[in-house]
Amino acid sequence: LDEVQTLTEAFQKMESVIRERTALLEASNRRLDQASQAKGMYLISMSHELRTPLNAIIGFAEVLLESGSEKSLSEYQSDRLLRILKSGKHLLELINSLLDLSKIESGQMEVQKTKFDIENLLKDVLELLEPLMQEKSLRQELIIQSEHQIMLYTDYGKLRQVLINLLGNAIKFSEPEGQIGINCRKDETGISIAIEDSGCGIPEEEQQQIFEAFHQAESSTDNLQNGTGLGLALVKSIVALLGGAVSIESKYGTGSKFTLHFDHKVNSYS
Repeated sequence: LDEVQTLTEAFQKMESVIRERTALLEASNRRLDQASQAKGMYLISMSHELRTPLNAIIGFAEVLLESGSEKSLSEYQSDRLLRILKSGKHLLELINSLLDLSKIESGQMEVQKTKFDIENLLKDVLELLEPLMQEKSLRQELIIQSEHQIMLYTDYGKLRQVLINLLGNAIKFSEPEGQIGINCRKDETGISIAIEDSGCGIPEEEQQQIFEAFHQAESSTDNLQNGTGLGLALVKSIVALLGGAVSIESKYGTGSKFTLHFDHKVNSYS
């Protein structure tokens, strides 16, 4: 009887300790959530404050360049204005990406789903980026593996943003006269969109790290000035927000393939 009582007391003491630790853990998690939300709100506020003067700088630089053709700016002056404009747009891209990531982390990014034909979206994005492909003489190939329209039910604007980002990277890291392919298919698992390039590829040990904020693969060293290091982090966050997944297949020196996948449950609009 004494042994049973001893075990009972020990069990009750253990249960009390577990309850206390659980309460402490829950309180800690609440503080972490509050800190994360506060950080998100701060970044959102800061981003808005920075964008206003930055847009003014970009606007004035554009006006000066346009008027410079009439007032004959010197080559040096035009070059410096172009640098200001390029740097301003780069910084604005960084701020916009930070703003989007902050909204997602703080739960303030809204998703507005609509039903649309994905082929039309892909053609729209290709048409938008065609001048960049022409600059490098890149060939493009769009394959829709379906006899019927592939309809997707998700946020059109956000998926468009993801595709522009992935295709922009494919163009940026492809060698001149290379090829970019887009393959869209629908099967029993869902809908997939694969974007493949003939660029420099990504080392295997870095293929998961590239989805982290501010990380760029070593293979992209020559292009660091052209990117923010936030693009793929934003892609992963937006795709997750839409209920999808993004994956990568790449071999260093032979190109990369990024695949977006949305299963039928996510794509249901009935």
